[in-house]
Amino acid sequence: MESLRAVCAVLGMSVWQGSPHDLNGARKGSSRSSSREEINRIEDLVTVVIADSSQRSGWEHLGLHVICVGEGLRLPGGEKLLGQLLAADMARWIATQGSVAGRICVGIAGWSGGAGVSTLAWDLCRDTGSICVNLSGPGPLCASRGSLLTPPAEAATWSSISVHEHFFLPSLIRELPVSRGVPYLGGDAHGGAYADDSRVPAVISALKGERSIVCDLGLWGPRCARISEVIDVLILLGHGDALGAARLCALSAANPPPFPTYALIAPRVAAVGLSRAASVGLISPSQITRIVHTRTRPVYAAGMRPRQGRRGRKARAQLWERMEAPQ
Repeated sequence: MESLRAVCAVLGMSVWQGSPHDLNGARKGSSRSSSREEINRIEDLVTVVIADSSQRSGWEHLGLHVICVGEGLRLPGGEKLLGQLLAADMARWIATQGSVAGRICVGIAGWSGGAGVSTLAWDLCRDTGSICVNLSGPGPLCASRGSLLTPPAEAATWSSISVHEHFFLPSLIRELPVSRGVPYLGGDAHGGAYADDSRVPAVISALKGERSIVCDLGLWGPRCARISEVIDVLILLGHGDALGAARLCALSAANPPPFPTYALIAPRVAAVGLSRAASVGLISPSQITRIVHTRTRPVYAAGMRPRQGRRGRKARAQLWERMEAPQ
């Protein structure tokens, strides 16, 4: 019992002692106190640790995950494994609570290179207070206007997170570097992460317990389509000329987006004066949505990519409100 209490103290979890009968009573609305702690709702329990396997069915009948000491886990000596199991259960529990209501995970990917995916991801985070997560591969995160962010040596980066770790707590946000008020998780000279990295689902679930998240996915492809369990909505961004439309059609046919998708057209930059200019044969947003292949999920025309400045902030705010609305 002392080993269990020590592990829970490290994780920030409280310990309650009782029986399934006590929880049944609590579920019906009564309040029963044990010698140490008090519990009022079965929903407050994250997991159950028992020493007698004969009690397993009684707890599992209540829909709770059961860890049995003695079945591959021994205390003392197995504190690290117990901590990983409890952290995983806590992450799942947090994901089901009302505390994440209204928080979304937005993925942004391009069907054309140089369309401004990283800039849009950073601007959305700065406008909404979200966390920016770079899943476009090795190297530092690219912020607004192409500036590269070098995280402090003591901050969390993808290279500092072990590939063998699959369970994280929401407190991970306190280890992230911050630039201009935006917490971010990116790569550095030692490595980075792609969307299909095994650490991504657990990291996203943990961080979503604190804030909404915007993921820079880089170019759309098979890697991006594999994280459908953590992405709530997708923004596809690219050029709307004939070549861009052909690329979008081919990429989405090979890897249909498995989530609601908003299509944005990025204006090309003119060679003279660096002004925003329409490309020859520019395809309208409504036409773009008709050539996107999805897995029976809706595709919405979102117009042109928001520009910098006050008008851009207003356009991004409107886009965010649309994405937050129930799909």
